[in-house]
Amino acid sequence: MTSSVTRKELLFGLATLTLTLCFFTPLKIYFSNTEEFFTTGRSFAVLSLLLGAGLFVVLSLLFVFQPGSCRRFVLTLAAFFTTALWVQGNLFVWNYGVLDGSALEWHFLHWRGLVDLGLWPGLCLVFLWLGLKKKQRFITLLAVLLFLQGATTLLDCNAYRNELPLQEGEVQEKAIHMNSQFAFSSTRNVIMIVLDAYQSDVFNQYLEENPDYANALPGFIYYPDALTEAFFTEFSIPTLLTGKPLYRQFFPTLASYQEHLNRELMTGSIPALMKEEGYHVGIYTTYAHRYYPPAVYGEIADNYSDTEAMAPHSAGEMRQLVIAATFRLAPHSLKKWIHDRWMLEPSLEQDRQQFHYNLQKDMRIATDQPCFKYYHLQGIHPPQVIDGKAQKKLERGPTMEIAQEINSALALFMKKLQDLKIYDSADIFILGDHGLFWDSPQIEFGRYDQEGIAREPVLDIFVKKPRALPLLLYKQAGAQDAFHEDLRPVSLLDLMPTLAERCLWDKHEDWTGISLLEEHKDTSRSRRFFSSDYAKRTSAPLYEFIIEGFSWHSASWCYTGNVWQNGKTKRIPLDNYRPGTELSFGHQGSALQYLDTHWLTGDGFHMPSLSGARISLPLDQSSSNLMLSLELAPAENHQADKQTLSVLFNDVSAAELEVTEKNNFILPLPRLDHWNKALAPPKRSLSPSSPWRALPPPLSERRAEIRLLPSREGMKVYSLKLDLKEE
Repeated sequence: MTSSVTRKELLFGLATLTLTLCFFTPLKIYFSNTEEFFTTGRSFAVLSLLLGAGLFVVLSLLFVFQPGSCRRFVLTLAAFFTTALWVQGNLFVWNYGVLDGSALEWHFLHWRGLVDLGLWPGLCLVFLWLGLKKKQRFITLLAVLLFLQGATTLLDCNAYRNELPLQEGEVQEKAIHMNSQFAFSSTRNVIMIVLDAYQSDVFNQYLEENPDYANALPGFIYYPDALTEAFFTEFSIPTLLTGKPLYRQFFPTLASYQEHLNRELMTGSIPALMKEEGYHVGIYTTYAHRYYPPAVYGEIADNYSDTEAMAPHSAGEMRQLVIAATFRLAPHSLKKWIHDRWMLEPSLEQDRQQFHYNLQKDMRIATDQPCFKYYHLQGIHPPQVIDGKAQKKLERGPTMEIAQEINSALALFMKKLQDLKIYDSADIFILGDHGLFWDSPQIEFGRYDQEGIAREPVLDIFVKKPRALPLLLYKQAGAQDAFHEDLRPVSLLDLMPTLAERCLWDKHEDWTGISLLEEHKDTSRSRRFFSSDYAKRTSAPLYEFIIEGFSWHSASWCYTGNVWQNGKTKRIPLDNYRPGTELSFGHQGSALQYLDTHWLTGDGFHMPSLSGARISLPLDQSSSNLMLSLELAPAENHQADKQTLSVLFNDVSAAELEVTEKNNFILPLPRLDHWNKALAPPKRSLSPSSPWRALPPPLSERRAEIRLLPSREGMKVYSLKLDLKEE
């Protein structure tokens, strides 16, 4: 074996290294996150090749003319870095969370850092020994790595092309242009402005501090008691756009869920229905454009075109892609530095600022065709930039400054619409997709902090109650009233039926919302919210909460015990039942999390179905000698009508009760040595540094299951209490 390394071998090693750095890894990230970018895949491929070619030329000029011993050392280093980068970027891809400005899980000296700490020095020593002592050239190894990366890139590219829309048998790449962002119709406009994470009480506080601001929004109604169904954008936006509740959108796997969701958005979403009605549809989003992919909206939105209209943005997006690739390839000890130094570098032109600037110079009437304009802006979502400086901590003060900037832009927008004389004829929605903060104390009640309103217990941060509180403002075309508020309980699910009423669409049976145009004062309306572990929020189980009453108050919230995952529900009560505690029923009852299936709800009571209904009580005490107290009543207003109720305890008959009027029944439960094991959720620690990791506390392994079997319909259950019986 000769000791010299030829120039061709060195060039091959340098080419493999530069392709790994500048071509294969950036494209891998791109194909995995195509919804994050405006630039097309073809453009990224060209830019990546140009970048790689430039680096290859520089390295070649530096080393190719060096003597043979130096070329061997350089080839050895090239082989080492190529292998280490490939292993780090493909095998040791640690899950730090979502790169969306949210906090990542670094955990100093975590085990993954120790793995990386051993990988890089260990590989370096091995390659130096093989290359300098054993005189290896690594050509075969480099060829294998080149083949593996080339093959996976081709597969990713093919999958990407399969997702693109077809036109005349050819794949079409869609770009998004903003030329008509502020071009409106002279006849009819429907405008929807989504301000990411804009929390309702933030607007309420701003309104209290700036009461004259109401004059800038004539005709608008402010709904303080508004709820979304999900605590993050990826679930809340589809719910908003389709009008279908989250629990009806679940499918067995994430892949089938996404496929189903894409079909729903392409055919049954607000933009799709607007397109069918002959509207010019414009979807304008920079901050959150990943949720509006051209593969879904390419044939709906008129500003999604088969052009390179976003070419001016390509250089900036290429820079972001290279930084993301560097983050992926770097060892754990360098990732935080790269993240903090480069990935969190704030843009001095946040999209809210660009929106404000563009509407000042570009608002115009451009067509007689009715227009639907949909804007999704950063809102108050981090990173929060004030005077060019990113706020490192999410606090109320900076948030209010950001809100001031947004509200000024909204006021100017409405003024421009009035100047164009199209304000009165426009339907306008201004809303958040979810709230901002995590824990209940971050809510500022302001004038809604009334005496006598129950605020205890404060909900745990796992519930993420503030994330359920989006801003919602609506102005109907032709509205003549001054700005005012409406305290009715509403939901983002209400937007679809509202537009259906305005546009005369047929009502879909899966639309569970209530039109904002309906005259109703239903303060007992039940609404849902789903929370989960944050770090794995797209795949983690979703915990269901029912909110009835003013949504800002914790007393209005009740965990149902339903946990949704993979298209199925199971029941996991959040805490143990303590014997001696009386449970109440109805919409706001304290027993909801313990009720299993086959219950029908009423005002202050529940009714078991004819097939029987079960109550599952995880217990924190071991004794099985229990006394059951039940408050029951027969069918409505039939005091003399006898009704029989069978009571089973852990599937063993406990009693036959004859109910003729509303009364309290006390009966001993049989002692059983066998208990069913509870479905305990995984144990997690609650830590201030990572509160989103907190899950419900583990349950006792003893579960009392009480089944109530009525003789006919109409049996009412008002309360239940379990007491320990002395030995």
